[in-house]
Amino acid sequence: MVDSHEYLEPRPIRPAIALLACFAIGIALDRFLDIHWTASLVAACSGLLIWLVLHLANMRQSAAMVLAAAIVFTGAFYHHGRWNWFAANELGAYCKTDSTRVCLRGRILGEAKPAAKPDEDLFSAMPASEQTSFRFAAEFIRAGTEWEPVEGVARLTIHESVGNLRFGDLVEIYGRLSPISKPTSPGRVDFQEYYRNRNQTCSIHCYSRESVVVREHSPRYSNASALSWLRSHLDQSLKQHVGSDQARFASAILLGNREQLPIDQREKFMTTGTAHLLAISGLHVGILASLFLFGYRFGLLTRRWALLLTIVFVCFYAWLVEFRPPVTRAAILLSLFCIGRLVGRRGNDYALLALAGFIVLLLNPGDLFQLGPQLSFLAFGTIVLFQGWIFPPLSDDPIDRLIRNSRPVHVRISQRFGRMCKQAILVSGLIWLVGLPLVARNFHLVTPVSPIINPIVLFPFAISLFSGLGVCFFAAWFPLAADFCGAVCGQSLEVVTGAIGVAESFSFGHWWTAGPTLVAVWVFYLAMFVLAVGAGKRLKVRLVAGVFCGWILFGWLLPFQLDKWSERGCANESVITFLDVGHGSSVLLQLPGGQTMLYDAGSLASSEYTTDTVSRMLWDAGIEHLDCIVVSHADLDHFNAVPDLVERFSVGSVYVSKPMNESRDESRDESEVLPRLFEIIGKESVPIRVLAWGDFVSLAGGSRIEVLSPPDVGTGSNDNSDSIVMLLDLGPWRVLLPGDLELNGLRILLGREPIDCDIAMLPHHGSKNSRPQEFVEWCRPEAVVVSAGRSKLDDEVVRAIQSQTSVLATAELGSIRFELSDEGQRVCQFQDGGWVTLQPR
Repeated sequence: MVDSHEYLEPRPIRPAIALLACFAIGIALDRFLDIHWTASLVAACSGLLIWLVLHLANMRQSAAMVLAAAIVFTGAFYHHGRWNWFAANELGAYCKTDSTRVCLRGRILGEAKPAAKPDEDLFSAMPASEQTSFRFAAEFIRAGTEWEPVEGVARLTIHESVGNLRFGDLVEIYGRLSPISKPTSPGRVDFQEYYRNRNQTCSIHCYSRESVVVREHSPRYSNASALSWLRSHLDQSLKQHVGSDQARFASAILLGNREQLPIDQREKFMTTGTAHLLAISGLHVGILASLFLFGYRFGLLTRRWALLLTIVFVCFYAWLVEFRPPVTRAAILLSLFCIGRLVGRRGNDYALLALAGFIVLLLNPGDLFQLGPQLSFLAFGTIVLFQGWIFPPLSDDPIDRLIRNSRPVHVRISQRFGRMCKQAILVSGLIWLVGLPLVARNFHLVTPVSPIINPIVLFPFAISLFSGLGVCFFAAWFPLAADFCGAVCGQSLEVVTGAIGVAESFSFGHWWTAGPTLVAVWVFYLAMFVLAVGAGKRLKVRLVAGVFCGWILFGWLLPFQLDKWSERGCANESVITFLDVGHGSSVLLQLPGGQTMLYDAGSLASSEYTTDTVSRMLWDAGIEHLDCIVVSHADLDHFNAVPDLVERFSVGSVYVSKPMNESRDESRDESEVLPRLFEIIGKESVPIRVLAWGDFVSLAGGSRIEVLSPPDVGTGSNDNSDSIVMLLDLGPWRVLLPGDLELNGLRILLGREPIDCDIAMLPHHGSKNSRPQEFVEWCRPEAVVVSAGRSKLDDEVVRAIQSQTSVLATAELGSIRFELSDEGQRVCQFQDGGWVTLQPR
């Protein structure tokens, strides 16, 4: 007898799998090669005709190959139309500038979602504000006094809380229309691609609730009105019957209103690998639909009625949550499963998964490239692949059955419960392991606590879903039962949040990483595909584990270390990157010998945005360790990402000026900010060092840093005046970084002997107060970089110094990189997902 724990049975390739594979290949080819639609259409039609001829001639093998090619080109043609074809009067065509004032009329698509007001963040330069967002279908745009027809869907954000808008309302809005732009810094999420997959090319922002006027409410008995009323009613019922602390959590997991949860709570789910609990997905649908399975198990429903009610429920639930893509995918998969059981065909699990995937791609071919669908199907595929290990059949031997049935009830229950716990642990662990490359590559997180915490919270989470459903069912006609269900739901969610809070506190629970390379991820999942559908001999568990460990070592860790060693070998090459963080400053210095430094890391945006921007740039460069971070002065737009950076990366030291080091204990308006900054740095055991005028810092390869300001006693002005001014001497190249230098500090610096440098950053983001023309005359740079937000960039200053040197502004070019070597320099900007040469020398 073959032990099911020791071997994994291979499965033959089914037609549905071949159909999905060919269709997906065609979609991918069109996305990356942009095949002209006429070529793909002609190829697809010709292939179908040739297939028909070959099929009639009984040339089965040749016909199958031609049919596969025809499906490939059909997928390419289908994707090309969905990706490229927009109406001539599409809304995005009216974006004349980065922000165009418009007056639009159209209808609200979906429920308006008020976001939870973020907690006050000491490190955010701008105060937090409430927002309400929804999808908006434009119908008319005003041109002068006339209304012109327009088509297109956009994301509308109102920067205030709005409560009088419903799904289907006809509204007139006065706001700003902006194109969804490509990322301007490496590693950032490409939101242009994300929204284009949903046929959205622009966004609309309104800054007052008065800017949105309801012209006509949705018809009372329309689908939109019914859905809006029902969702609002259920949300209010949950808030009324579930404890106030957990009502928003209950609304998030049942209705998808996770925007109501504070950012810090969502981050805990992310760092413990339990974020899938917040995003309504196949897990939620499967748990809720199992209610009908319980009815069948306990004899309350027949098998047929259980399957029929499951189909009806998942379709209704998908409608209730506005056909969110994860729920739609789960509803399709579960409905196909139930239909197969109803007609008496169990079918092949891979074929079922492939058919569901094909339907999903028909609905939106762009889902092939989205992380959510990838992880969703990957999770189900993992369960199918390893079901022999997860759900081993019990022995059919009559003696074994007799022994099992003769045991006391409590023993049988405990054994069944033990098997369920083992299955939950195996499912959680295997899904985590198989999804690890994709998660580490995209989220830069490894969460070893995830396989432990997910099985622990699964049971109370399921109880909270069932009891929350009970609240929704009983609230209208049996309030006492709704109160009881609400209490159970609240307590269950307390257990879930408490367990996640404990898991989040573990030091080993998660760590941040640059992740594996894209090639390594492709290799891993290609191996998984071969394992899943490849015919051949059965595979031992130990062999599968060995292949996985081998990939971790030779596909991820070793290549990463080889890259680091190769960088250390480049003794004469330096890379200086001025990161586009909006209005702020962050400069990455990759120096000879593999040393890495960060000069400032802050912006006027939220600390979360700045941290994400800087972190992703570092991970994109394969950096997990910083030799030092230099904080030029005590302004938030220069350091508000530092607290999170010292938690995500190993940092050798943090350099500050002596005035900044001393001012953290002084009584001032920002008195809580600096002590908190130094407290976090100290908690991570990162040493703090002081820099002052006249200091030198030696670097590998003979390079060094000279500190030109401020003096030990300060300059007697403000924080800007006491900025750390660094001159990097990199052999033939010199780079000057002055922070926000102005007033006395700038006067003292310009009063000294002029210097020559190759690259300089303008002080104080190019402000007139920093005397930019005099500064450029003093240091005589070949290129000047202005790190400023688009709305803050002073065009008059730029024009004034353009006659003296070349000016590069992050507001116009995005992130800017200088590659310096003994042979010369190359100047690049980050554009369309890569570095593009601006000025080779």
